[in-house]
Amino acid sequence: MNLNDSSFVWLVTVLAALSLLVCLVVGPRHRSPGLGKYMTQAVSVVVTLALCFASVGAWLNKENKWYTSWGDLFSAGQHQEVQVQDFGQAPQAPAPQGVTAQVATDVQKNPRSNPLFGSQLKDDAVNGQYVSFNVPGQVSGKTVNVMVWLPANYLENPDTFYPVIMGFPGFPGSAQSYESTFHYGDVLHQKAAEGKMRDAIFVVPEISPGNFDSECVDASNPSADAPMVETFVTQDLVPWVKQNLRAIDDPAAWATNGYSAGGWCATMFTVKHPEIFKFALSQAGYFEPIFSKDQQWRPSGDSAYDLPTIVAQTKPDIGIYFFTSENDDLPKASLKRFQDSLQAPTSLTLSTVPVGGHSAEVWIPGVDHGLDWLAQRSVSFAPAN
Repeated sequence: MNLNDSSFVWLVTVLAALSLLVCLVVGPRHRSPGLGKYMTQAVSVVVTLALCFASVGAWLNKENKWYTSWGDLFSAGQHQEVQVQDFGQAPQAPAPQGVTAQVATDVQKNPRSNPLFGSQLKDDAVNGQYVSFNVPGQVSGKTVNVMVWLPANYLENPDTFYPVIMGFPGFPGSAQSYESTFHYGDVLHQKAAEGKMRDAIFVVPEISPGNFDSECVDASNPSADAPMVETFVTQDLVPWVKQNLRAIDDPAAWATNGYSAGGWCATMFTVKHPEIFKFALSQAGYFEPIFSKDQQWRPSGDSAYDLPTIVAQTKPDIGIYFFTSENDDLPKASLKRFQDSLQAPTSLTLSTVPVGGHSAEVWIPGVDHGLDWLAQRSVSFAPAN
């Protein structure tokens, strides 16, 4: 019996209900003298609470597909062998390219002179630091909170420009998950310190605050409550980053990262906008939007966001690193369609582990593997000689 089988979920729910009934009805009528009756009542309360929590967890797991089996539950956080397959363009080591020297503006050189930073910057952030901004979208008409991680040496090197990774959280989820769960800035700092990749800026827009599931799209029928995320990211946020931060102005120096729904966003932006992003790192994303109930922002089967069809038609010169567990069912159907649609120069590296379901325990190692892959594919992210 698998963890997300309806029979298992209902079994746990029924046991929780029966235990609650015993705790409320039978327990208080147990009037035998001595300590025994209190011990019995205490045990019944503990068992009831455990079963109630298990029931809630079972329903949430069924809805979100975190774990599909007992093996997922107990093995997801353990080291697993990664199987790697390549599709489309054969992997190639990055060729050295001529770099156009960029000259930093006064605002870029000295972030403290930029009123947007306020008093956020810390002089003692030896491992890098997070700052946040409310970025107004002059084209999209949306103002979005954006979290930015700056590498440790950013303030010390006013003439140095950096590659950029743009991160997208899953749904439900928030930009802060990259700091609290994935520790993304710490991972970037460690890899740079170990000489595995170059220091990079990390930018995370709050694409789905609360229960708002944008799927990173522009709504078919724009309104004050409808998303314009694609426009905001590509026409508002990217220019804002280039204006206010020392970001290398080259698609090969721009990558996306996302987990689950954020993985869909990461791949979508790279597939549809290769003039901005050259690489995508996806942890168990998908390749066509999956809208939440009552949040159908685009018509079903919309070709504007059907990535398998788009890559077949446009053949973008991009690289995608996709990491998932073999028993995670969420990405499987659209992943197969995407694989079958690939042609050079588009490339896909598919890395899988045996078990783990749709959970952060699987994706955290995937982030690490993805960054190593990125440093091997792009001169801009490769460690400096």
